[in-house]
Amino acid sequence: MKLHNPHYYEWRRQNGGLDREQGDNQQCITPTDIFNNIINSVISIELKTELTEKCRQCIHNSAYNQNPQIPDFEIYRIQYLKKQIDLEEFKSALVRLSKAYSKKHELYTVYELLSTTFTDIMRRYCMNFQDMSVLSELDTIIHYVNGCFADIAYSYGCTTKHVVDNDLSVDKVPM
Repeated sequence: MKLHNPHYYEWRRQNGGLDREQGDNQQCITPTDIFNNIINSVISIELKTELTEKCRQCIHNSAYNQNPQIPDFEIYRIQYLKKQIDLEEFKSALVRLSKAYSKKHELYTVYELLSTTFTDIMRRYCMNFQDMSVLSELDTIIHYVNGCFADIAYSYGCTTKHVVDNDLSVDKVPM
């Protein structure tokens, strides 16, 4: 199955990376695997604590931001056909539900981007714990993700936007 996340591909294009080919990561390393590698590494306690917290937060973000279900308009279609709601109410409900689904799906793809790129960056770091330059890429992805969240909030006329901190925790802040 090919990864379909336009935010991921955009970030990769902007940062000089090539798209991964299917099957190039045979180990299927997850944030949990990376967490275990860091715990068993010989890096400083401070860095180990910081990185394990970021792994924990990445796992948390992935667990609580699931792909939304496509809305079911059946109830509204039945109400419209039974003349319980008029055409304008029917249209309004369809637009409202579609817009809510689109927004949630876009947010999901950005969270998926954050998790995927965090996992890639940390996988490369775990291959060579001395190469600290790899960790600087975390700032780049956090900045990019925050821009995506701002764009989504603006596009949907939201009063708040999601913001990712350096520890990968997510807050909502006023626009």
